[in-house]
Amino acid sequence: MPAEVWFTSAPQKQATALVGDRAGQNVAAGSVAWASLPEDPFTPFLASGNEIRVIGTTALPSGNRQSTKQAEWTYGLMMHMSQSLGVNCTYCHNSRSFAQWDASTPQRTTAWYGIRMARDLNKAYMQPLTSVFPASRNGPTGDVAKVNCATCHQGAYKPLYGTSLLKAHPELSGVKVAVTAPAAAAEPAAAPASVDSATVFFAVGSSALTDDGSKSLAALAESLKANASAKAVISGYHSASGSLSQNQELAKQRAFAVRDALKAAGIGADRVVLEKPQSAEANLSGEDPKARRVEVALK
Repeated sequence: MPAEVWFTSAPQKQATALVGDRAGQNVAAGSVAWASLPEDPFTPFLASGNEIRVIGTTALPSGNRQSTKQAEWTYGLMMHMSQSLGVNCTYCHNSRSFAQWDASTPQRTTAWYGIRMARDLNKAYMQPLTSVFPASRNGPTGDVAKVNCATCHQGAYKPLYGTSLLKAHPELSGVKVAVTAPAAAAEPAAAPASVDSATVFFAVGSSALTDDGSKSLAALAESLKANASAKAVISGYHSASGSLSQNQELAKQRAFAVRDALKAAGIGADRVVLEKPQSAEANLSGEDPKARRVEVALK
């Protein structure tokens, strides 16, 4: 795994002008997965805002926006990101065409923001702290330690490999407990209406519960508490079009979000049953909101 912090590399030592500039390459650096790519792809991209995309529309040397050397710096950063997250190129990209955003996975958009988050942390927070650290804590050129992808991910594509934190932090589920004024003594409170099913819809490419979904699950949790023998059967649905593996994974994560919300509401894990993700009917006219759903039934 690459280092969890980084410093700007020291300049190449050149005893005479006859020695060529290796441009930081061919040093077998762990920062770029021991490849011959430039060992410090962080300074141009995670400290400065240099352009990362290098794909041109014509063959070299004419018509391309970037040079071969620029492409090597970019691929150095990509190697670092893959190693830091424990994934390969297709985790973010569509392997038929790396340039197509509309055919890429949602993780590519996350990576776009992640790069800018690391850059902002380095420029707005870490670099201003340079003088705070003793010289022995700074790098070979006197710069402060800075963050990269490995700082947080440490080889995992999700924090703690997706371990649920809802047990310790139930507020993360978005389930809100309604607070109402107590009814007058002369008028006994009406028992809440019992529900035996719920359909929870999600946004495109998201597994986060909406406010409406949280309200539906809160009502269902009350029905489960009132019927100790009932179990909640959770079925996630996905579109019949697009990548089957990606659709199934997203449907599974949405089902997990519903399961975790019920557990956070006090429903035991033994009372929640997860079914295999199911495919909804394809909608050839465009994105079908009905495919982005999780159904919960009491049985």
